Amino acid sequence: MTNKNIKQNGGTDDKTLTNTNIPSINTDSIKKQMPLPIKRIPYDLRIFSFLCILGILFRIIFSRTANEYATATVYGYGFSILALLGLMVSSFATSYKDQMSQGIMGFFKVLLKNAIPVILITSIISLVLFQNISFYDQINKGHVANEYYQFSGVSSFLILVQVCLVINYLMDILSSEQNKGNKSGIMAALASELNSIILILSAMNIGIIGVLQAILKYFSTDG
Repeated sequence: MTNKNIKQNGGTDDKTLTNTNIPSINTDSIKKQMPLPIKRIPYDLRIFSFLCILGILFRIIFSRTANEYATATVYGYGFSILALLGLMVSSFATSYKDQMSQGIMGFFKVLLKNAIPVILITSIISLVLFQNISFYDQINKGHVANEYYQFSGVSSFLILVQVCLVINYLMDILSSEQNKGNKSGIMAALASELNSIILILSAMNIGIIGVLQAILKYFSTDG
C-alpha cells in the first residue's frame, strides 16, 4: 500500500517521462539569424591602395613646396601607376581564382571585362606623366602660363578622387565575388554605380589634360 501511494504521490514514472513533448530546437532558424563571417581584405590590397594614394599626395605636396614641379609629378604619378597596376592584378587574382585555374586567357578575359575604370585612371595618369616628361625643363623652370598651375591642381584633385573611387570599386567587386546571396547583388550594384561616376570624372579629366596641353604648347614662354 505504501509503495503504491509513493508512486502516486511522488510524481511520474518512466513512461510519462518518455511521452512528454519536449520542444525541438530549429537549427535552420538559428543558422539564418547568425551573422555571416566577415572576410577581411588581403593585406597586399591594403598596401597597394595606400601606396597609390601616397604617390598622388606626394605629387600634390612636393609640387607646391619644391621648385621642381615636373619632377614631383613624374616621381609621384609614376609611383602611383605601379601601385595601381599591382592593386588591379592582386584584386582580380583574389576575386577570380576559378578563372585563373582555367588558364591565363580566362584570367585576362575577366580582367578586361571589369578593369575599365582602372585602365581609364591609369591612362589619365600616364598622359599627365608623358606631358610632364615632354615639357620637363619648361615646367621645372616655371616658363609656363599661370593658368597651367590652376588647371593642373584641378586635374590632381580629380585624379585623387578617381583613385579613391577605383579602390572602392575593386573592393566592391572583391566582396561581390566572395559573398553569395543578396549581399553579392548589392555589392555588384554599388560597383556599377561607381563605374558610371568614374567614367564621368574621366571624361572631365581628359578635357582638362587637353587644356593643359594647349597651355604648354601655345601659351607658354621661353623665359
